[in-house]
Amino acid sequence: MKLKSYLSLPALAFVLACTSLCSLPAHAGLADPPMVGIGVVLRADGTNIVVQGIVRDTPAASPSEHIYVGDRILAIAQDGQPAVPVEASKLNQAVEMIRGPAGTSVSLTLVSAGEDASQARVVRLTREVLKLPSHSQLTNSPTR
Repeated sequence: MKLKSYLSLPALAFVLACTSLCSLPAHAGLADPPMVGIGVVLRADGTNIVVQGIVRDTPAASPSEHIYVGDRILAIAQDGQPAVPVEASKLNQAVEMIRGPAGTSVSLTLVSAGEDASQARVVRLTREVLKLPSHSQLTNSPTR
């Protein structure tokens, strides 16, 4: 049985802050736009895009969704469109494909660590507004 691995609140705050700042245009005001997505942190690993973390209380963290740290993303499809293959050299494009308006769907074609593409599965998620924890919720120790 696979177990999900979640990011601690400090790690989540850092990831969301960095993602928000990196995606804002230079002329953006002080108020950040809401972050909309599914709650995964991705990294490039060779030619692959890999799930590095899953954020608590997000669509990806739902027990009914079978997304795990270490899964490779082979393709992404938006709102019933055909799946588009993805690779590490286009990580930013993959992130933009996963993001989108709240309430819309995105499908990921995933392969677990150590498996080959013949064992791929498709997981469909509905994007939602992701909430950054307040400063008072941050701690230096991991949460359970």
